[in-house]
Amino acid sequence: MSIAEIVAILALLFFAGFLAGTESALSSLSRIFIEEQSAGNRRAARALLKFSAEPSRFLNVVLLVRKTSEFAAAALVAQVALNQINNQREALAITVLVMVVASYVLVGVGPRTLGKQHPEKWAPPGAIVAVLLARVLSPVTRLLIALGNALTPGKGFKQGPFSTEAEFRDLVDQARERGFVEED
Repeated sequence: MSIAEIVAILALLFFAGFLAGTESALSSLSRIFIEEQSAGNRRAARALLKFSAEPSRFLNVVLLVRKTSEFAAAALVAQVALNQINNQREALAITVLVMVVASYVLVGVGPRTLGKQHPEKWAPPGAIVAVLLARVLSPVTRLLIALGNALTPGKGFKQGPFSTEAEFRDLVDQARERGFVEED
């Protein structure tokens, strides 16, 4: 097992975690916060405004790259395990165990919690990354969404099923129930 393999696995997992936190942070922001941030002419403010105009476009690409990073890390862990352990089943079982724990902690719980707790800190750099990724990968996400819609019975979603007005309304209802926003 080389240092380069370990560094690559950790880099992929931390990047996937950053993207998971970005999803949480960007989904937690209000338009009011984004408009307040846009008062300056900073790159992050411009990225946040772009995000608020088309959230599903940016969340779709963040999801795609996050999943790709996680799968690539899993493949590298499997390669390392298969090179170190003679028994293939044991190597694959160890891969699954390592990746479940690593993904749950480094991609799931930790970053998502931080993204929700501190969206004002996490969202600006996350929005910049999301805009850059969308610039490069939007054609790929559109193609994959079209493929998914073609394979799914019924009418599909042009922007994908990942960010809808219904989900937003649900978040607002939850915030109202918890006393974070007023009824009107």
